[in-house]
Amino acid sequence: AKEVSKSNLEVGIVMTAQALPFLVLSPVAGVVADRFDRRKIMASADLVSAVLTLSLVGVAFYFPQPPIWLIATYGFFLSTVNAFFMPARMAALPRLVPQQSLVEANAFFITMQQVVAMIGVALAATVLGFVYDLVPGSFLMIGAALNALTFGFSAYWVLRLPSLVPIGEPHTERSGFGDFKEGLRAVGKDGILRVILPTMFLYQMFIAGFMVVYVEANKAWFGGRFSTFAWIEFSFAASMAVMGLAIGRFRLHRPGLAFGVAIGLIGLCVAMMAWAENF
Repeated sequence: AKEVSKSNLEVGIVMTAQALPFLVLSPVAGVVADRFDRRKIMASADLVSAVLTLSLVGVAFYFPQPPIWLIATYGFFLSTVNAFFMPARMAALPRLVPQQSLVEANAFFITMQQVVAMIGVALAATVLGFVYDLVPGSFLMIGAALNALTFGFSAYWVLRLPSLVPIGEPHTERSGFGDFKEGLRAVGKDGILRVILPTMFLYQMFIAGFMVVYVEANKAWFGGRFSTFAWIEFSFAASMAVMGLAIGRFRLHRPGLAFGVAIGLIGLCVAMMAWAENF
C-alpha cells in the first residue's frame, strides 16, 4: 500500500479495511463457532482464503502495482474470512485436550503459533526479500502465490482433525440472534469481562495507528525494504515464543494484575522504539 500510494493516509485506509471485519463480525463469528463444526469452519476459511490469494496472483500478473482500492478490498475480504477462522480455532482446543491439560495446551499452542510465525517470517525475509530486491515488479504476484499455498497446506491439516461439533446446551430452541443476546447478557454479568473487553477495545484502537507510523519509520530510517519489516516481525515472534513457554509454567493467582503489568511494559517498549533509529 505504501509502495503504490506513497501516502500514509491510504496505508491507514487499508489498515482500517482489514480491521473492520473483526470489529463488526466477531460477535457473529462467535455464534457460528458455537453452533457448527469448528473443523469445517476453519477448513472452509482456509480454502476461501486460498482462492482469494490465488485470484490476487492473477490481478498482480496484469497489475504489478494494483490500485489502492483493490488492495483495501482484498484486505477486507481476507480479514472477513479470518474473523470466522479465529473464534473457531480458539474454541477447537478445549475439544481436543482434557480439561486438566488446557492451561499447558494453551501455552504450547501459543508458543507453536509464534515458532511457526518466526520460521515463516525468517523465510519471507530471505526469499521474498530477495524477490523484492531482484524483481520488484513480480513481488506481489510471487508473494500471493506462496500465501495461497500456505492456506492450502493449513486446510489439509485442519481436515485431518476429528470432528469438532460443539457439545453442551442444544441450540435448536434459540436463534443465532438469541445466542448473541445471551452472550451480551453473560458479559454484562461478569465483572472481569465487563472490564477486559472495553480495555482490549481501547488497546486495539490505540495500537491501530502504530502500523502506519511503523511503515513510515521503515521508509525514513531503513529505505522501506521488505526484509527489514520481516526481521522486525521475526523479533516480535521470537520473544512471544519464549514468553509463551515461560508463562505457561506459572500458576497465576492474579491474572488481571499480570495482564495490566504486561500492557504497561508494552507501552514502555513502544515508547523506547521512538528513539531506536537503528536496526
